[in-house]
Amino acid sequence: MYLDKKFPFIRVGTQPVEQLPAKVEEPKEERGAIVKGLDNDADWLGYFKKTSSGVVVNEQTALTFSAVWAAVKLLSESVAGLPLQVFESDGKGKTMLKEHPVYSLVHDTPNPIQTRFTFLQTLMTSVLLYGNAYASIIKDRFARPVELRFIHPDDVTVHFQDGRLMYQVYSFDNRDEVYAARDMIHVLGLSTDGLMGKGIIKVAQDSIGLGLAAESFGNTFFSHGANSELSYESPSTLTDEQYTRLRNLLASRSQGLENAHKPLLLEGGMTIKQLTIPPEQAQFLQTRKFQVNEVARWFNVPPHLLADLERATNNNIEEMSTEFVQYSLVPWLNRIEQEFTKKLFYEDEKPAIFAEFNVEGLLRGDVKSRAEYYRVMWNIGAISDNEIRSKENINPYEGGDKYYKPVNMEDVNNPITNVQSENTNTNGTGETV
Repeated sequence: MYLDKKFPFIRVGTQPVEQLPAKVEEPKEERGAIVKGLDNDADWLGYFKKTSSGVVVNEQTALTFSAVWAAVKLLSESVAGLPLQVFESDGKGKTMLKEHPVYSLVHDTPNPIQTRFTFLQTLMTSVLLYGNAYASIIKDRFARPVELRFIHPDDVTVHFQDGRLMYQVYSFDNRDEVYAARDMIHVLGLSTDGLMGKGIIKVAQDSIGLGLAAESFGNTFFSHGANSELSYESPSTLTDEQYTRLRNLLASRSQGLENAHKPLLLEGGMTIKQLTIPPEQAQFLQTRKFQVNEVARWFNVPPHLLADLERATNNNIEEMSTEFVQYSLVPWLNRIEQEFTKKLFYEDEKPAIFAEFNVEGLLRGDVKSRAEYYRVMWNIGAISDNEIRSKENINPYEGGDKYYKPVNMEDVNNPITNVQSENTNTNGTGETV
């Protein structure tokens, strides 16, 4: 559906804004007019299109594949579990602004229905599956954000005209609302035009379809008694009565695990011939295992976090977990941080005030590694006792905010030997001896 009529109900957040033109031109091939969303037949038909393996793969069916479910759950919960805070930078350091109105919105409760964890998890799940995640920004009369409402991607159509992005949100009562870009959180996945993200599920349909097909094959194989497809050959033509009797016998014997491996008595010189390749020869298990690695590649997560520990060892698993934070999580965190900072703060507050995730907890090593890190940092006066205790969730103690440094260090531009020489020549008082 296109914007082909006047909209007296157009809003930016909760405040009415100027009317759009009475009609928006039909989308053209050129870059000037882009309309995205499930608004045309091609999008809906693609939703039910079968992959090369003969399986329908969309955002819902893909979640029935355990590797996809695990990858989406891992990334969405990892992001949602991190503290999202508001800071102010003065050029030398940053200060947390707990009293800022946006702080409680992003750190505690984005809306009356959802907790912060649920909101961020839903936002991440949306962008992972659909390539785009949306949340409308509800503002008070001072244009300050007071609520963030998640919107399902299927309910949003994005219009790009005259250099402006507009978001049309579907409503069941046919009174669609239109939001300006500044009043809509829009987190994009990988994009080729900078306006809309590409959903992993849609791009990886064939890979995921193969995994679902292998799973379906296994279910069918075991439901038929774990037997390969067979043909029964008779040296003579069977009568209708013999054929019906044999068919019923074979059907009752081959369906269900409870009938598997029961003896079969053949009459009249009948023989059995195998028609299909046994699962072990078709590398059934290898295919299923490989598809887990395929999903790990698509979602950019280490296989061991999807319960594939084949190549994980005690020596590399910690390093792989750190790489997960650096190369898998951080790009998603940057997307959310920059979108929130861009849309939730006044222009005169930026860039000094910004939203930022705290990933320090995920980057912590084992106890031995942390102890060595703290020792080195404490010895050079970079952190205090109480800062170490705070990182380890231990209460501070009085007098623990002091910084210390070794006394056997010297300034490279003013070596201690020169100072001692000067003091010796002047007797330490400035008088020559």
